[in-house]
Amino acid sequence: MNLLLAFILISLYLLIILWGLAKKERIYQYPFLVNVFSLVFIGPQIVALINSPGIYVTDEAIFRVLLMGCFCALASWFGYQITIPQKWLLKKPLNLNINKLNNWAVIYLIIGIAFNFLILFLPEDEGIKINGQSSGMITILIFIMRGFLYIGFPLVLMKSLKKKTISNLILMAFALCIPFYHAIFLGKRSSAFLLIISICLSLYFVRRLLPLRSIAIAAIIFALIMNLNIREYRNMLITKDWQNINSIEFLGNANNYLSQGKILELRNAALMIDLTAKTGRLGWGTLYWDQLVFRFVPGQLIGRELKKKFQIKKSIEGNHLLNAYGYRKPLGTTPTGIGESFTQFDYFGALLYAFSGILCKLLYLRALTWKTPLSRVLYISVLQNSVLDTVVVGHSWFFCAIFTLIIFCLPLIILCGQSKSSYSNLLKV
Repeated sequence: MNLLLAFILISLYLLIILWGLAKKERIYQYPFLVNVFSLVFIGPQIVALINSPGIYVTDEAIFRVLLMGCFCALASWFGYQITIPQKWLLKKPLNLNINKLNNWAVIYLIIGIAFNFLILFLPEDEGIKINGQSSGMITILIFIMRGFLYIGFPLVLMKSLKKKTISNLILMAFALCIPFYHAIFLGKRSSAFLLIISICLSLYFVRRLLPLRSIAIAAIIFALIMNLNIREYRNMLITKDWQNINSIEFLGNANNYLSQGKILELRNAALMIDLTAKTGRLGWGTLYWDQLVFRFVPGQLIGRELKKKFQIKKSIEGNHLLNAYGYRKPLGTTPTGIGESFTQFDYFGALLYAFSGILCKLLYLRALTWKTPLSRVLYISVLQNSVLDTVVVGHSWFFCAIFTLIIFCLPLIILCGQSKSSYSNLLKV
């Protein structure tokens, strides 16, 4: 039965991907991208978990996680098919001064890059870690860097593509350097996705350029191969032995991963789902509050014990797996969106994927309807987080990303707001 469910889940990913490829504009829409990333990130783990479940994972646990995965994939597609009310689409966007917005976008970009250099020049024991987690002051610096950079970068990119002046082209190259550095030299999947989706959507919004289907298919295959070899690539980055890149056995590593699967996020998900089902201990959304406290309440300022008192801690977490199964969740691994959503609302947690689909469709259609820079940036940012954060970690990180986006967009709205009499300027962009 588990083999059949595994086949159905991977088939669902492929069918929705084919649905996206049927019309090229769907390549930049939520169902296609979230299922591409699920195929790349979750697909190999499905095979690995079937081949090597480990001593802790029962057939029943595998059945539950695969069934939940099927519901999440279906919800991501069905949610996107819901019709968005016309009044939501035709509601006028915020009236912003475009010149001011472009100027502040450059300032945002510069601030983001400045904080990136602050992170790079931190003492070695506090510096950014490629494998594992960071804490302390570096988390504040990363939060500020991403907040400014993830908004300023796409705005500057679209401005540069619209008017190809020498200064704009230099600015565009300047904007690309940090995401490129993070993607290539730190092995960050989030930065790679930000870089690719920002460039592609900027070209689509500004120039109406769509990729060839062959390029999209090749990119999926490349992403799948690289994801199967990401640990070897990151180890090479740590040792800084660049010559080893030629000695990476891509197919051999992929085969070992699929047959052995020693460290699997999907194994975390299977055990968290299994324990939640057996104990009936659902979080009912409290995890999202806990993550907001974890991400936005500075423990180094108010004290870690006081910070913990703000959290509800009702959901199944890694320490519960250790007590129940003797299973220690590997450092730096996640519960996946499949596992996390089940811990909150049982199988109904799959509806969160439908919610993301509705939100992304609304923002996508508004970006096409009004063509304002801010509406486009909102779509790029929300799409990135609803795809990558949701699949890899869960909706708790997605909601934190939305909250971050609001925090860093508010100054732009306040500083660039203008009277309704000059509203027509928005349509010139």
